[in-house]
Amino acid sequence: MAELVDALVSKTSEFTLLPVRLRLRVQKYILAAVYILYSIRIDRYYVGYTKDIAVRVHQHQNKFYKGSYTVQADDWEVKLLIDTLSISEAIKMERYIKRMKSRKYIQQLIEDKETVNKLKAAIQSD
Repeated sequence: MAELVDALVSKTSEFTLLPVRLRLRVQKYILAAVYILYSIRIDRYYVGYTKDIAVRVHQHQNKFYKGSYTVQADDWEVKLLIDTLSISEAIKMERYIKRMKSRKYIQQLIEDKETVNKLKAAIQSD
């Protein structure tokens, strides 16, 4: 199932238009997920967590939350999805990544699965 999610998020526009039935199949395997979006236009990353990645990305793309950080752009792409987390683990992980305030760390997470695995292990051992 993780491969399906990876394939779907590789192209954000395809992923946001997932049929509800398929989205529910994917959701069944994901309690919560931390995601990293990237906008080419503003050259910025955004870190968040969700229980439904398709809906959340659609909200970011369509400026659903008017006062949010992501209204600055409409070209957000999912660069990383870390799934199979409990809600509390997802919140801890999102906060940890944001506290790092490091573009370099975010890029390392995106490029290196081992860094993601270490972060997951650290969060799950707390």
